[in-house]
This record gives sequence, C-alpha cells and structure tokens, in this order.
Amino acid sequence: MQAVRQDVASTGSKALPKDIDGGKAGDKVLITTNNWKAKLDLTRARPWFQYDGTVFEPAAERRDLRARAIAHIQERNPEIFSQARGSYDGSANFCEQPHVLSVASRPSNLIEILLQDSIMDLGPVRRYPNVFESKTPINVTLTKVAHIQLRDLGPFVMRKQNISAQGLNTLTLMSILLKMGPMMNQHVANNRCVYNRGDARNLGRGLEVWRGFYQSPRPGWGALWINVDLTAGVMYKAGALAGFLLDYLNEHNLNALYNLTPERRREINRYIKGIDITAKHLPHQRPQQFKRLDEKTPSTFVFEHGGADISVAEYYQQKYRQTVNPNLPLVDIGRKRMWPLELCEIRPGQLLKKTVKLSPEQVNTVLGFATQRPEKRLELLIKGINTVLNYGSDYIVNSGIDVITQGEEAPAPNPNARILRAPHLHYGNNQKMQPVDGKWNMLKKRYSSGARMHIWLVLVLDPRWYNNNAARALAFAGEMLEVCGAVGMDVRPCSLVELIKTDNLQQDMGAACGRAIRNARAKNIQSNKIDLIICILPANSQPIKTEIKRFGDILQGIATQVVIGSKLKDAGSNPSNQYCNNLALKINAKLGGTNWMSAHDAVPFFVRRATMIIGIDTSHGDPSSGSQPSVAAFVSSVDHPCSVYVGQCGLQSSRQEVVDPQVLTGMVVVKMLLIAFDSNALNKYKAYHVNVLKNQGVGPPQQILVYRDGVAESQFQEVIDVEYQAIKAGFAKCNIRDDHYRVTFIAVGKKHHLRMFPKSKESNDGKTGNCRSGTVVDTQASPISTHYSNSHCVVNPWWNDFYLLSHAGLLGTSRPAHYSVLVNDIAMSLDDLQAVSFALCHLFTRSTRTVSIPAPIYHADLIAARLRYHILNDELFNPDHTHNGNPTLTSEQLLLPWQQAWKPIHATLQEVSLARFYLSSP
Repeated sequence: MQAVRQDVASTGSKALPKDIDGGKAGDKVLITTNNWKAKLDLTRARPWFQYDGTVFEPAAERRDLRARAIAHIQERNPEIFSQARGSYDGSANFCEQPHVLSVASRPSNLIEILLQDSIMDLGPVRRYPNVFESKTPINVTLTKVAHIQLRDLGPFVMRKQNISAQGLNTLTLMSILLKMGPMMNQHVANNRCVYNRGDARNLGRGLEVWRGFYQSPRPGWGALWINVDLTAGVMYKAGALAGFLLDYLNEHNLNALYNLTPERRREINRYIKGIDITAKHLPHQRPQQFKRLDEKTPSTFVFEHGGADISVAEYYQQKYRQTVNPNLPLVDIGRKRMWPLELCEIRPGQLLKKTVKLSPEQVNTVLGFATQRPEKRLELLIKGINTVLNYGSDYIVNSGIDVITQGEEAPAPNPNARILRAPHLHYGNNQKMQPVDGKWNMLKKRYSSGARMHIWLVLVLDPRWYNNNAARALAFAGEMLEVCGAVGMDVRPCSLVELIKTDNLQQDMGAACGRAIRNARAKNIQSNKIDLIICILPANSQPIKTEIKRFGDILQGIATQVVIGSKLKDAGSNPSNQYCNNLALKINAKLGGTNWMSAHDAVPFFVRRATMIIGIDTSHGDPSSGSQPSVAAFVSSVDHPCSVYVGQCGLQSSRQEVVDPQVLTGMVVVKMLLIAFDSNALNKYKAYHVNVLKNQGVGPPQQILVYRDGVAESQFQEVIDVEYQAIKAGFAKCNIRDDHYRVTFIAVGKKHHLRMFPKSKESNDGKTGNCRSGTVVDTQASPISTHYSNSHCVVNPWWNDFYLLSHAGLLGTSRPAHYSVLVNDIAMSLDDLQAVSFALCHLFTRSTRTVSIPAPIYHADLIAARLRYHILNDELFNPDHTHNGNPTLTSEQLLLPWQQAWKPIHATLQEVSLARFYLSSP
C-alpha cells in the first residue's frame, strides 16, 4: 500500500509518534480539500481473506483480462461463490469474505476452479467472446496469505498504535475495492487511476488524452478519507492499425506505408511495440502483442502450405476470402506469425508506454486539457464520483464502507486551515518589504549584495537577429547595463557584442573572449578574466546550450547566461525591461551576489543559534534514458541568514532514490556519499565566515535543518536509517560531538494528490480561485473527537506532518507541498517549522514570487539537472547505445563509463564565489 508502509513506521523510529501540537500562528480560514470521508459500518464489515500468487493457466498477460476472468469465474460457479463478489487487483491479490470463498472442506489452502468456457468483456468498448479460444479447462490457483478486518485501521486512525501489517493489508483491500466497480462498468483502470473516454482530446500521431480519476484511501487523524483527484492518461487511438500509422506519420494515403525505410520501421516499432492488436478476420481470437513491422509484404512473404509454396496474399484469399493489399508491410505478432496490416486493429483503452516521449506540442495539449481552475476541478471531481467511480457498488457497500458523496460533508470542509504571515525581506540600503499574496517587485530596490560584472560580452546565435547588424544586440546590452546598475551591481559597459555564425562554436567563443579582454583594456579595465558571456539563442536549442555550458563551466571557467531571442522585445519596452530584470536576478546570484535575504526578525529560529540549512534531492532520467545514472545533489547554507548556499553532487545507480553509500572522487569508502557532502559543507561554512564575513572565531552550526525532496512515504524509515545517520557521521568526521548540535530532518513531497479549495472570501486569492499563499493545514490545535468519523483532520495520524501552499497560483489548481517531520532533535514546534519553511520559499533567487518548496531544495534540483553539461560523451545519452540497459552488466559496471566521462567544473569557478550552484566531481 502506498499510503503508509510498514517499513515507514516501524517502532522505535525517531519520526514517531506524533509528539508536537498543531500550529496556532496565522489567521484561521475555511477551506475544503479533495478528500471524501469514508465511514465504516462495523456491523457490515465482515472479515476478509487475502489470496496471493494468483496463477492462470495458460498465462493471461493483461490486467483487465485477468480481472474480468476472476469476475466471470465467480458468476459461473455459484456453488463456490455467493452473490457477494470478491475483489481482484488484476495482478496477484484476490480478496474475499470467508462465507463466500470456503476452504474448510479442502485438504489444503489451494483452490482449483475449472472453467470450461470463458465469455467476458475485454476493454471499454467491445466484447470479445471466448477469449482463450479453447475448450481446455482454465486453471486458476489462489493461495491464502492473510486474514483482513477493516476494523484493524481503527487503532492507527485513533493514534492508539502505529499501523500494523494487518492495517496495511486493509488499505490494500480498500484500494482494490475502490476500482472494482469502475472496472466492471467498462472503465479503464491502471493502478490507482480510472480513465473515461467521455471528453477525450486528440493529440495527433495516433494518440489521444482521456480524463482520469485518481483515488486512494488515506488514514487521517481521527478519520478515514478517500483522496480523489483529476489525472489524465495518454492513450493509443483504437481502430485500424493502418489508419493509426498514417496519423503517426502525418500522411493521408496508404501509399505512404509502402516501402518504409528501415529507420522508419524502427521508429514505428519503438513507438508501439507491445500494444495489443486484434484481427478482423479472427473475431474470437484473443488480442496479440504487436512485435514489429516486417520488411516483407503479403506478396513477397512466401511459406509452405499443403506441400506447396504460397504467398500470404494467396493464403488469405483462399482461406478467408479476403483480398489484402499486397504492398503493405506485414505485422509480426511473434512465434513466426504474421498478420496483414490492413486487417489489424488496436484494442481500445491502452495507455502510452512510459518509454515514448511526447512532442512539445503534445505536452502543451495535455497540460491544457488537465489544467483546471479550482472550482472547475472540484466540479469535475464531484461529477466523476457520481458517474464513474461508483462508490455505491456492491464491492464497497457489502464491505461496510460508506463514502459520503452528498451534502455539506462532500467533500468535508476543513475549518482549521490558517494563512501564515509572510516574512519581511531585507534588501540593500537597509530596505525591508513584506510580500503580499506570494509576490513582490524590485521597484526602486537594490540587491543585498551586488556582484561585479566588469568584462562581459553578448554573443548572438539566433539567426533571426542576423539581419540588423547587431543593432538589437547592442540595444539589449545597453539595457542590461542600465538594469544591472539600477539594482546595485558593479557593472561596466559591455566589452563585446558579436554575431556568431559558425560550425565550431567553442573555438569562436574563445576568440571572442580574447577580443573582449582587449576591448576592456582599451577602456582601462585591467583584467584577464571574463566575468560573464550572454548568449542569445533560438528557441528549442538545447544542444547549443549544452555546448555553451561545457565551454564556460568546464573548459574555461567563465559564467554563462543563455537568453532566448524570441523572448526579447524591442529595447525599452515593458516586456523587454521585465525580462532583463529577471535576467539580472539570475546573473547576480550566478556571479556571487545576494539578491535579498530574510530579515532577522522575520524568523526568530535563524537567530537563536548558529544554523545550517541543507537541501537534498535525487534526479533520475526518464524511463527512456536507459542506464543513465541518478544524481544525488546536496546544498548547504554558509551564511547567518541562510541565504547563500554551496552545492555538491554525486552519481549513483540508475533510478536509485536514497543517496548511495559511496564517497566522492575516489576517496576511501567511509560510510556513504553524504558523509563527504556534510563534512565538505562544514568546511565551506567555516571558510565563508572567515574569508567573506571576516569572522575568525566562527564555530560549527548548532542546529541543522534538512529538507529532503523526492522521498516516498515507503522510504521514510530508510532515509532516517541511512541519510540522517550519514549527516551525523559527517559531523563526527569533523570531530564535532553529538551534544554540540541538533538535527531536524523533513521530507518534502509534491507527488501527492491533495488539493485545497477556498470556501470563503478570506481564503480565496481573488484572481485564480486558489487558496492564498501561506495557507497551511496541519494537526488540529484543539482536541479532536474521540469518534474518528467526526474529524476533519487530513494529516497523518502517527507522524508529524502538514500541507503548506506557499506559492501564489498562476494557472489551474495549485498543489501544496507536503512536509513530513522524520526527525526533530531540535524540538521545533509546528509554528517554527512552518514559519521557517514558508520563509525559505521566499528566498529562491530567480523569482520575485514565492516558490512551492523551500529554496534549498530548488537549488539542489538545479544542480542535479546539470548532469548533461558534465558528461562529455554524448553517446551515453542515446537509449540505443550498446551499454544502456545491458542485462549482463552490474550496476557498478553500468555506472563506470558515466564516471569516466564526467568532467568537473573549472577550478576558477570553484574559487570565485561560495554562492555558485555548480557540480563538484563525482
């Protein structure tokens, strides 16, 4: 069960139990969330048996086929099953109440059910009778593994004990029950999501997007909830395979499918390999998997039949009286079987493979389809609950579960939400300001610390800028000079503006740097160091950007800033000025300046003791990236107001979330990567205080606040056992005793489905319909009812957590961040934790708006995203590379070529400023 796992909440964990009171700071407001209350009628909640290891003979590959087979078995065998149906997840879990499935008279706990024929509905549109096309008995074996009672959740929900293994099994059962009704009503189900084609939208290239509904049982403090949210599923279009391929190729005539090149066939095979197809001439044949488009056609593929050679075209004419197109390629379905392309159809309701990437245009269409204002989102959720999810199905009602879907309690209001006060921000010249509704502006303000930008150049690589002899680029350089000077940067006029038309970009960039230095000397700027290169690029030019970053970060040690030419308007216009001001935010931080800080009096936690804030994140390649390694990124603050951060990273095995126990740069293995990270962070903390702040007597930080992104609830205990202990080991490595510091460790999640909806004028931002920036939901400050069905508290019953909507909405429905306190050695109150977290959401240097998660996590994410710039062997990023996904290689062998191709940043950049967000060597 994803909601709460046994390994998450093992006894003795520092994260448990919930030991701090709810927050009290801020103004109370009325909101609701997308959680529907579930009440358990214990008079109807009879025990269940869980059966695992369901075996089909012959094997049934599709989840929906297996689920419908189980349902059909129950219908056709009334002597074994009563009218109350069991529930099956389509994989290996079948749950049934004891009075329905009896094993008392059997000699063992194995039940064999013989099914002589099978007529079941396959898919949301059509019926496929006689699925297995055989009179051979179909054997289904069920093995009993657990006894489940819904009442097992009671002690956990009421905070009498941590969740037990039985409680986890109960949540698994509830997840199965929730999707059984929609599946039997012909809706497509996948994991926790149910999809309905009702208002599907075309994406082109043979795809369409369907509306979906995510649902999950969530134990709350004193209540049990069904969390329901909108989602979207990209599906392969059902229908003729030939028409699908024409749509994919953006063609309209079947001639386009004649004589496809080998490259085209490989491209098509990658796109649809493994999808289910049927054949028009075999209406009772079970769906087969598409393997590949063959190079042969019905006229050229000849095989022996009846003692003579015959072509596929002749065979179909003789056997099925079908005249097939002799020039279309054949479809290979495996085991030396071929179907003519024009007779193949794609089965409805098949989700796009994860290895297939959507085009930017398709992504925009999906986002437009999925993005809904809060009031519209809630309307669609209520409609989906009443028409698609079917909480009145026999599966749910007969289990003693009543989901409240009508009245004021649907969804239940949350009267205990609060809006936190925004912190004051400190600018240069002792200016202070307080953001309003998650945003502010830089009008007549100067940065806290302006960086130096004496020698800088503008290189134009956007062809659309070539026809005016660099006039636009010169105007842009003048505007950047004005903007950077106005905010307090130490800036001189641009040293060089050039148009670059080259096949050797790095060579030309190096030559341009030389000319810029000579021009600067002519203006009495005595320096051999380029501070910044601004490159104006066309849109969608990632390869050029990668080459620029490698030139600056690795080869030359020069900071670079990429600008998209299409976003720059005429110099002096409001859009251009705003864009230049946004660029200045990035440039100042990149060159070592500080844009703004949180005022000392805004968050008292910062001034109580010397503090270090750490952000940790791991980044993974997409599913099509082969063995691309994951990147563990780590940033730590070095100044007193926790506004300046240093960053480090390391490579680890592909798709690995918890930071790997390896040390950076070939050091002897101590305990793990984070030990090296943390000891290095302590050294840089001291160096910044000594060299920059001129504080010679600085000691180590006394309180460490760690924000960890990207961790699932099932990994909480592992993070405590590994990463928290590694941070302590890093301090021990620096000879700092445990009693000299305290650590609070918080997991921050965005991959959840809770949404907030305003229910009053005070909670509505008045523009986008979202809740206001600073809205927080946590443990109720006052005692809750002893009867869990009366509570409105949606946080976890056992560990300390809260939901904070820190950013102001722009489009759609904003998603709050979920903060789970895993370790709290500092003994921070929820008010302190929320105030610090909200303040840090104001300190992301690239935006004058609050961000959705604390700035240290954003900085760690930026570091992890720079992997491609530091791997100089581009061939490793090719999914078809022979090294990627090789099953004969160990994870260490797969990681080795990436480590060998890694190049660290230039030493100059490592020395320029401690505020740079660059990668150190892995």
